[in-house]
Amino acid sequence: MIASEWLRSAEIVHLLISRQRSGDQVLRRAARAGSIRLMASAGGGRASQPLPSYTFWVSLSAHRVRGTNRTHMETIKEIAVAIDRARVGTPLANFYADRAEIRGVSVSRDNLFFERKDDDAPRSGYAYHWGGRSELQLNIGFEKDRPYFRYGAAFSIEKGPYFEDPVGVLSPVIARFNALLPQYPELHGLQMWFVDKREPEERRRTQVGAVQAIPGSLIRQGIFIFFGESVPLGPDGVGPDVIRRAVAVLNLIYPLYLELLDESGQSAQPLEYRVARICWNTNLWTRPSGPEGKSRNKKSFEHNHGFGHEEWLFDLGMTLNGYKHGFIQPMNANHDVNVGKRRGLLLYTIDGATKQRYWAGAIDGVQAITAEDARVVARQFKRREWLKNMERQVAALGLATEPVTDTGSTELFNIRFRPSALRVFEPPIPFPTDDVPSDYYNTLQQVPAQWLNLTDPTLPIDSDAGDIASNRDDVYGHDDENDDSREVATQAIRGAYAGGLVDLLQAQWQKELMKTLRDDLPAGVLAKREAQVGRYRVDVRLRAPDRTVFIELKPRGTARSVIREALAQLLDYAYWPTASRCDTLLIVGPTPPGQEDQEYLATLRSRFGMPVHYLHYLDGRIVGIGDWYRALPATAG
Repeated sequence: MIASEWLRSAEIVHLLISRQRSGDQVLRRAARAGSIRLMASAGGGRASQPLPSYTFWVSLSAHRVRGTNRTHMETIKEIAVAIDRARVGTPLANFYADRAEIRGVSVSRDNLFFERKDDDAPRSGYAYHWGGRSELQLNIGFEKDRPYFRYGAAFSIEKGPYFEDPVGVLSPVIARFNALLPQYPELHGLQMWFVDKREPEERRRTQVGAVQAIPGSLIRQGIFIFFGESVPLGPDGVGPDVIRRAVAVLNLIYPLYLELLDESGQSAQPLEYRVARICWNTNLWTRPSGPEGKSRNKKSFEHNHGFGHEEWLFDLGMTLNGYKHGFIQPMNANHDVNVGKRRGLLLYTIDGATKQRYWAGAIDGVQAITAEDARVVARQFKRREWLKNMERQVAALGLATEPVTDTGSTELFNIRFRPSALRVFEPPIPFPTDDVPSDYYNTLQQVPAQWLNLTDPTLPIDSDAGDIASNRDDVYGHDDENDDSREVATQAIRGAYAGGLVDLLQAQWQKELMKTLRDDLPAGVLAKREAQVGRYRVDVRLRAPDRTVFIELKPRGTARSVIREALAQLLDYAYWPTASRCDTLLIVGPTPPGQEDQEYLATLRSRFGMPVHYLHYLDGRIVGIGDWYRALPATAG
């Protein structure tokens, strides 16, 4: 399909095309922009007979008005349409479907920003999503008191015709927002401000600051609380770069929106934590590690089959709709009662060879899922060939794969959690048997008082230094430096996976990125998978006339472990022994970087001049790569 000309007149856009493909194919490929009349032309001439009117998606980055080169916009209506086009292929594309699934309300809207005010007025008005008054609302708008355009999310604590008690409805949602905010460090770089609409115009807005917990004094009628970004308006209005950035920021906020929506009917009180046992694993629970160290109980699944279904629990490369799905045996106890409820879990494991117990990690918010949900998840895993990848990992260890292929879906998946809720203890933390004397798999137990600090996600954990708690030596009754068992286990946990298995998940990432990078990167940047660089093969190489970027993909692990593993490889590819084969190094993992990860990489760049960066992968895309690429400093020469 070749678009020969774009016309825009009021609500009708006429598309003139050469008849190289059918109109139906055009409709399937395009992105919704409004009511469009498709007109076919033969041999590239003027339009002949019009086809029926359709409403469909248009995948243009900006519209053109005949006789001009205009790509900038000055009305909310134009901007909302442009955002709808730009969100195609991102998680926000499924906004109303995701919202309906969580809330159980089937509402289909073509436009993300359905509710609009003054949408035809130049440089005026605002918009938010349908139903946004009673929840965290995705919001765009022109600022009244300054020439700025904003995009992000807001709590609008204002009465409306069908919204009589905004304080009562939004108070628990805001309390939940405050509790979840520490789990979303990627949002801390955004801006936040408050507007008190009862004050005179000149005193309404607070100073712009960092995103923070919302104080109770602000939860009152007439307060508008916004976080996101705002940009000054140029003479031409809002351009394509601002649209791209707005979509990136909205996608950044989207996981928090979904989690707030998911928990809107639940208490904002601190999570109740329980202790749960998971099987032994030396690959940080991202793939099976084999029979060694598994339980010696002859009635246990792992003893009979050489692996446990928990061995993929921390593999965050396999997520669906923003959730990691997995299996934890103790959650099957009273399963129907637990469905939909959130609880915190402190996970421990036992080395079957030494009987040493270890804390493996914590999940700050786990939900049991229904049998029907488990079947849906299993079908998605099969369609994406993730189950096949799991089977091959088991087979590579010389184990039978039938327990994966023939197992019921509820024995593969019984829980879900947000990736941001997972805290992996690297390496696992040893503790005395007496602290958790029971070794039952099917029991959720109380958290020992001396280990309650592990349930607090705001407290730092430096497991490498052995400084988990100030009284740790007292807990063990001896000095860790004289205990060889922890070092032996640490080496086992960090052991390399020797199966020689081709990672299907990484190959899937590469395949999907070859489609999305073309749209996400500036024109002229070429992406190539498995690029041959000397005697090496780089996962993905980006090449432009002024820059070469090497990208290393790591579908499994926390940001910290991914950086640790990928950094040496990238340095080897780029500089061994004395070469300089690229300008920038990019590590891509399955989870957003935390503040410490970002500070670490910033130190490498500033102190050592190492051009290394980290971004995360989500739903077929490297999140924010377009803006990241454009912000890179110019290369020498």
